Amino acid sequence: MLPSDNPELDIFRHIISEPQRSDPLNLTIPVLELLHYNDEYSFVIMPRWGNADSLDQCGFDSLRTAFDFVISLLKVLTFLHNHLIAYRDFKLSNVLVNTYFNNEFSFDYRPFLASKRAKFALCDFNLSVRFPPDTPPSARMCLALESECGSPQYHPPDAANGDIMHDPFAYDVACLGGLFCEVLGYLTPLPPPLAPPLAPFLDRMITPDVSSRYTAPQALAAFTALTERFSAKYLSKPIPQPPQEEEPLPWQSRDRWAGLPDAFIKKHTRIRPPVRPRRKVPQFEGRSYFVD
Repeated sequence: MLPSDNPELDIFRHIISEPQRSDPLNLTIPVLELLHYNDEYSFVIMPRWGNADSLDQCGFDSLRTAFDFVISLLKVLTFLHNHLIAYRDFKLSNVLVNTYFNNEFSFDYRPFLASKRAKFALCDFNLSVRFPPDTPPSARMCLALESECGSPQYHPPDAANGDIMHDPFAYDVACLGGLFCEVLGYLTPLPPPLAPPLAPFLDRMITPDVSSRYTAPQALAAFTALTERFSAKYLSKPIPQPPQEEEPLPWQSRDRWAGLPDAFIKKHTRIRPPVRPRRKVPQFEGRSYFVD
């Protein structure tokens, strides 16, 4: 239920209208109907899908479904950015899967993913910002203070140097890249590495140099090309579960380049981003840690 003057409702109206509803990039949660009550409130009716919280613990059944996950989120981010909507709240609980289980934090999605019936969608637009179509690119900015909205674990340091404003679209790309690092970053340093090209791809998504960071359409095109480098047989191979840590690790703590061939590292060294500045990330239960 949303107040009728809520900006999120305006975003819902836009993404469910034609031709947006029929856009193949529109992988937002399907809205079945908007019900209006007394001109004051509206009910957004959606199917009951499960969230993807357990993917960082249980992982994927194959590279194919892992890559489908990446492609799906890059498509929906491209769709949103094409319509001048900055999402600003990436986290696994906002990624939905078209099935439901009442204990999502421990639900193992791998058998369902292996059925090839799985679809991923993005939900929850309460922190999203939609810019008017006639806004010049230079004006599509948000206050630096707003860079800390949403889940803090994937925030890049774009507004950490005294800037007054920041680019929320570039910010989205880095936050989504951080989510990919958390869920898929373990695939590159495995012995043997399963998908070495992921390392430079993820680095380009999270680089602190905003000018060289992928845009959403660029990331989608780059990852589509990356996927085509693998055979269908290789993509269908089972992959191991993520390492089971005693305590969750910050997504930047795993070295995606560890164990990769020297020739591959040398080839991609020139495009690797500089070390990110250390910044304090608040955690629950009064704890905090620093990440690089």
